[in-house]
Amino acid sequence: MTQAALRPLVGIGGVVAVLAVLATDRATLMLSVCVAGATAIHSVVAARRRRAHHDRAVAAAGYLGHLVAALRAGSSVAEACARAAEQTADNAPADLASELRRVAAHTRSGGSGAAILAASPLPELRDVGVLWGLSAKLGIPVADLLGSARSRLDNAVRHRNATTAALAGPRATAVVLSVLPLAGILMGQAMGARPVALLTGGGLGGLLLLVGTALVCAGFATSQAIIGRAAG
Repeated sequence: MTQAALRPLVGIGGVVAVLAVLATDRATLMLSVCVAGATAIHSVVAARRRRAHHDRAVAAAGYLGHLVAALRAGSSVAEACARAAEQTADNAPADLASELRRVAAHTRSGGSGAAILAASPLPELRDVGVLWGLSAKLGIPVADLLGSARSRLDNAVRHRNATTAALAGPRATAVVLSVLPLAGILMGQAMGARPVALLTGGGLGGLLLLVGTALVCAGFATSQAIIGRAAG
């Protein structure tokens, strides 16, 4: 047989060998725990990322509000940036507050705040920097463009808050559906069927545990991804 013809057989043999190993010990239990743990960690990290994005958007909107108010009151750009950064720093996330202090220091030394914001790793500030730079190129008052940016951020925050509240029910449903198999196992254990011993004892039960855990975790991750996209 040619090498090309042997490759599928080698692949099938490898899969069979892996399944045989999993069926003869309790590696399936460890793999199931790893799959469930990875899914839980991914969900927590995604939730924290969404929360951080929300907090940055709220803080950026507040910063722009203070900045626009100071500019319209007649303050120079450097004074307005310093005042807005000082008024926002207490409630802003650390990464955003650090960027705002950089902007204040840069404008105080005669530099362009737009350049710092446009190069920021934070998308909430990067968009503001682009608008700020356009105001200088097109001759549009910077306060007007930054006021529009603040309105857009406020609208985005309100929309996200509304959709998050509306999707609280679907999120809870996804969690309940993911926990239902565990409830069934506990019910069977209470009835004396001993499903825990079957699933954790390796062999066919271990394979069932691994496949079931993978399917539940895949379903939960998919539902969270769909809900996250719907929330914007």
